[in-house]
Amino acid sequence: MAKRSIFTAEELEAMRLFDEMVDSMPMTDEDYKQIDFDDALLFPEVVKKKEHTKKKVARQKAAIIAAGRLEERKEKSKKYAEANKERIKARRAAYYQENKERIAAHQKAYRERKKLAKKAAAQA
Repeated sequence: MAKRSIFTAEELEAMRLFDEMVDSMPMTDEDYKQIDFDDALLFPEVVKKKEHTKKKVARQKAAIIAAGRLEERKEKSKKYAEANKERIKARRAAYYQENKERIAAHQKAYRERKKLAKKAAAQA
């Protein structure tokens, strides 16, 4: 005996179209803030490591400013960027292509979690 689908063919097509529409929408700042909040709850050790790294970079920058070498560092960075413009551009394009599918899958999974959370909140 064949297994019956819960949805009709028209409903399945409508859901597929809606899913494609949601996947094509860019994430908003609110979406990224929600991801950060979720990560803080689920992975506190990762968040702690990120905070430690931010503090370390802030200390390094404060030391550079205190030593009066900020302008020197900015000039060095500009020279490097100019000298390696094409290489940097190629590296960014390669990174984008390599991670395009992973990022799209991550965004899709986030939207699905968000949709389930709204549904659960509505039922409660």
